[in-house]
Amino acid sequence: MSSRLGLTMRVVDAAGYDEKRDAISHDWIRWLARHDVVPVLIPNVIESPARYAERERLDGLILTNGNDVAGHPRSDASPQRDATEAALLDWALAARKPVFAVCRGIHMVNAHFGGRVRADLAADTRQPAGAHIARRHRVRFEARFAAILGAPGALTNSYHRQGLLAADVAPALLAFAVCEEDGVIEGLVHRQLPVLAIQWHPEREGSCTEVDGLLLRRLLAEQVFWHGG
Repeated sequence: MSSRLGLTMRVVDAAGYDEKRDAISHDWIRWLARHDVVPVLIPNVIESPARYAERERLDGLILTNGNDVAGHPRSDASPQRDATEAALLDWALAARKPVFAVCRGIHMVNAHFGGRVRADLAADTRQPAGAHIARRHRVRFEARFAAILGAPGALTNSYHRQGLLAADVAPALLAFAVCEEDGVIEGLVHRQLPVLAIQWHPEREGSCTEVDGLLLRRLLAEQVFWHGG
């Protein structure tokens, strides 16, 4: 049976128009179709995100990519989107609905639980500026995840400037994937609730397809093997 998952959207400026618009990549729709998911787009201007989620009978939530969470000189942060996603997270957590968070989503999840989001990783790692933008690198899985996924790690894509290190992870969360090159956190799960967040993009070319699909399927089935720890 198909799952109805709410998808958050990035806020963008419309070229040639003095207005803000919500947007979602077609890649997301195509990827979710392969996993028997019905996507329900969630605008950033609704009065009550929780009521919207209930009315649309959502089975879970996907926090998608785009827009910074914290401030930065080149930031495209959207307070409106931050508020919408915070309200949606509150709804999902209270209802024990699965949450799958990607790129910006992992930052949003960590911040929501009291963790830190670094505005620019280049300032806090030995990697050069842009080391995590439009490139691929290997991530290492925590032992329990490696056993379930059948591999010690994977080659993932990377499209982010913001991020988090081990010291930044909120106490309620557990890191299950780490970049081998510099220790940047690449995957988080909640210790008790069905919340899973990854730094890479499953919907884009170059994703670790088999791992992505397995993580999503297990999350939707609430096979939360990471409890405790």
